[in-house]
Amino acid sequence: LLICAGCSVRATERETVKGPLGRRYHVKCLVCGVCGRAVDGESRVGAEGGLRCEGCRKGVGRRERVGGG
Repeated sequence: LLICAGCSVRATERETVKGPLGRRYHVKCLVCGVCGRAVDGESRVGAEGGLRCEGCRKGVGRRERVGGG
């Protein structure tokens, strides 16, 4: 059994997908930690260890969308 890098729950290889840094995630756990959008295995891991989509990594994530329009 594997451990999901997102929720730390045990899972089989069939129940997970490969994410950043070769870690395994449930599909529902492979989401941006800022805006909640689904990300893929090519997404980045932020300094604090959370996943980031391309938009949030570049600073155009949810914070700006909510306040800016």
